[in-house]
Amino acid sequence: QAARKICDAVDAPLIVDDVRAGFRLARDCSWSILGVEPDISCWGKAIANGHPISAMMGSQRFYSAARSIFATGSFWFSAVPMAAGLET
Repeated sequence: QAARKICDAVDAPLIVDDVRAGFRLARDCSWSILGVEPDISCWGKAIANGHPISAMMGSQRFYSAARSIFATGSFWFSAVPMAAGLET
């Protein structure tokens, strides 16, 4: 909660790395038990039951900036993690 206040005070995004803690501390996200909502969150294998996949989610405030960035990855064309993510 202190980090949220600091970020709000200086107009900086609060970014939470849920790659490791996502779905482990709470059923939805690690920050829900703290009552804090980040501007951007990063997720990893937990969203596909351990398969190599990742995602970054954020608030509407950063949508246009995110759309202007091109990113690539090692597992983009791997169907198994995508199917696991849909089922998980």
